[in-house]
Amino acid sequence: MVQDGACFTLLHRGASPAPASFEPGTGETRSTWFWPLGGELAGDRVHVFWAEMRKATDPAPGDGLGWDPVRTWLGTYDATTLARRDFRPAPASGTNPIYGYAVASDDTHTYLFGNSFDQNLADDGGFFGGPHSGQLMYLARVGRGDLTATPLYWTGASWSGSPPVSGRAPPCCPL
Repeated sequence: MVQDGACFTLLHRGASPAPASFEPGTGETRSTWFWPLGGELAGDRVHVFWAEMRKATDPAPGDGLGWDPVRTWLGTYDATTLARRDFRPAPASGTNPIYGYAVASDDTHTYLFGNSFDQNLADDGGFFGGPHSGQLMYLARVGRGDLTATPLYWTGASWSGSPPVSGRAPPCCPL
C-alpha cells in the first residue's frame, strides 16, 4: 500500500485476476515469502525493509501462525515508478530482533525500530504464556538516510555496535 494524503493505493505485480507479490525477493515459494516492514523516501528513491518469512510447524489454534522471520532485506525502488533498483540483505540482517520494523528520521539520524516479528506465540509459551517477544520494541540508528550502514543499537544507556539479544535488552528508549 502506498499512501498519498488520505488516499491509499494497493500495489502488486501480475494482473488483477492473477496478482503476484509486489516484492518477490530472491524467489517466493509456498514455504518462503517476503513481508514489508518500514520504509522511507530519500530523494528519488524509496527504501523498504522486508522480512524473509519461512514456513514452520503450525502452532495449536489460538497460538498464532507457523511463520518465522529468517532475515531482513532492504529493497530500493524508484520513487516515481516504484521499479526495483536494488534488493539485498539489510545490514545486520540475521539479528534477532529484526530491525527496520518501522523507520523514522530526525535531522541527523534514521532510527530503525526492531521487533522479533515472531508470528508463533508457542515460541513464547502460547497465547496465555506471555509476555511475547513481539510485544517488545528495540531501537537502532544510522546516519540520516544511510540505510546500508551498520547500525548502532540502543542499550538503555548508550549506543553500541553490538546488537542486543531479543528479550534481553531494554525495549524502551528515548529518541
